Amino acid sequence: MTATHSLARWQFSLIGIVGGAVLMFSPLAFNGLFAHGFSGPRVLALTLSATAAMTWALYFSWLSFRSADEFHRDGMKFGWLWGGTLGLCASAPVYVFIGLGGLHWLDPSRPLSVVAARAFVMGYCLPIVSGVLGYLAVYAWWRLSKR
Repeated sequence: MTATHSLARWQFSLIGIVGGAVLMFSPLAFNGLFAHGFSGPRVLALTLSATAAMTWALYFSWLSFRSADEFHRDGMKFGWLWGGTLGLCASAPVYVFIGLGGLHWLDPSRPLSVVAARAFVMGYCLPIVSGVLGYLAVYAWWRLSKR
């Protein structure tokens, strides 16, 4: 029984990853892999494909988690909590170094601009803020559902 659940979990994970990648990158096959530009249809197609890919990946992640036993579920939660926290802590000094122009200091031929620094800061903060908001929403839902 355990081997069946383990196999199902890995199958769901593989289907989620491969299917998500296909959904994410399929519009690039039609527009060209290295096509540049910010045309409305291209931006919309890539945004919709990213939404479809993340929905697909979320669904198969949920199936994978549900197919695991309690021990493995607890291990996955432990890994995400502490692995994510350690990864975030390890990235903070790198973020500060790059955000303050450390790459320009190492290689003066790299351009230094406020616009690039702001874009980097926003790019770094978006997943962190999204993760925190997601955590707060799920934790609030969990707390309310356990009353």
